[in-house]
This record gives sequence, structure tokens and C-alpha cells, in this order.
Amino acid sequence: MRILFICTANLQRSVAAEEFLKRKLKEHRISGVEVESAGTSFGARTRVTREHIERADRIFVMEEHHLEHIRQLHDGAFRKTEVLEIPDIFMHKDDPELQELLDSKLAPLIRELRR
Repeated sequence: MRILFICTANLQRSVAAEEFLKRKLKEHRISGVEVESAGTSFGARTRVTREHIERADRIFVMEEHHLEHIRQLHDGAFRKTEVLEIPDIFMHKDDPELQELLDSKLAPLIRELRR
């Protein structure tokens, strides 16, 4: 399974989500899952492409406007995308509040992957 996290600049939220999930996968000894992240803006560290979307089995975007962006790249993206509703208010990917949000928002995914 391939999982893609998307935010605006690919600097804080999506990178934090990628690192968080990788840590949880290792902690729970879950294999066979690839995780990556990308951003929607022109200045993103890694800019999301149609290929990212096609490659991913599941996509998690931080906000609704990210979903609209990836829909422009690929019509069917919404079928495999969830909006996490994590606002762009964090200055650092290790912010404890962001980590807490990721823990609660990604708990269902982690339970699913543990089966």
C-alpha cells in the first residue's frame, strides 16, 4: 500500500504526518506500506504531481482546498482521498499540538493497517 500526505508547502504538516506514520509503522511492526508527502504550492519542497496521485492507494490532505487542487490534477483522486482538517497554524513539524492531532486523526488508519 502507498500512502500520500499533502499540504501546501510540504514543510510542516504533510512532512510531520509522513514521519509520524513511518514511526507508527515501525513501532507496530507493520510492513508493506510506503509513505510519502508532497505540497500543492509552486514553492513546495516536493510538489504534488499526477504521478504521485496515480501511485498512491490512499491520500490524506490537510484541508479541503488541497483536495480541490489534486482534483485538478486527477479527476478520480477524491475516491481515495480523506481530508484531515488540520489547519495551517503550526510553525514546526514537531509541534506537540500537531503531533496530538496526527495521533487522533490517523488512529483509524493505523488500526486498519494493523489488521
